[in-house]
Amino acid sequence: MNHLFFNKAVVLYEGFYLKCDFLLTSL
Repeated sequence: MNHLFFNKAVVLYEGFYLKCDFLLTSL
């Protein structure tokens, strides 16, 4: 259960990081 929560957090963090990177590059 803790492993699944960690994976979910990593996916959300990577998605947020990629979104910010995309916004910065398109800026």
